[in-house]
Amino acid sequence: EHLLSIVNDILDIGKIEAGKLSLHPEPVDLKTVFEEVKAVLANQVEAKHLTLIDEMAGEELPSVVGDRVRVKQILINLMSNAVKFTPDKGAVGLDIYPAPGNMLAVTVWDTGMGIPPEKQEQIFESFHQIHEGVLRRVQEGTGLGLTVARHLAILMGGTITLDSRPGHGSRFTVTLPLADEKPKN
Repeated sequence: EHLLSIVNDILDIGKIEAGKLSLHPEPVDLKTVFEEVKAVLANQVEAKHLTLIDEMAGEELPSVVGDRVRVKQILINLMSNAVKFTPDKGAVGLDIYPAPGNMLAVTVWDTGMGIPPEKQEQIFESFHQIHEGVLRRVQEGTGLGLTVARHLAILMGGTITLDSRPGHGSRFTVTLPLADEKPKN
């Protein structure tokens, strides 16, 4: 699965850079997508004894417009990084709230090591991993997940931003357009 993920990331970057990645925009229910993401990461979260905080529990959420598979891919990339870089018994979470311009903001946060300000833009570059040599063990990955996530968000009319301080974790916020759920006449 890990090798397939690497191959898919490389193929996605190639398609994005060539302008050949096709998207299928539709209303996307973030609650359902997040439940799927939690299921994918459940073993990793449990193995590290992390607390997963989901501020959406029991709330109705508006849909966003995007390619459902690619929205899920963005959330998996962000959540898996949060899990990977958060020490045992830490916490990761997801907050969703309205953003200006008829957008919805999805923030994936963690209580991990944080990212120094001078390295924050570099993490979105292809094949770049700023934590090389910082951690006791080498982290799996190609350094493409955030690059792919940022490109996908932009292609769907959104953005990804980062707020992080060393020792205080990171907050990656994706904005995506809200779906117009009013019936069309």
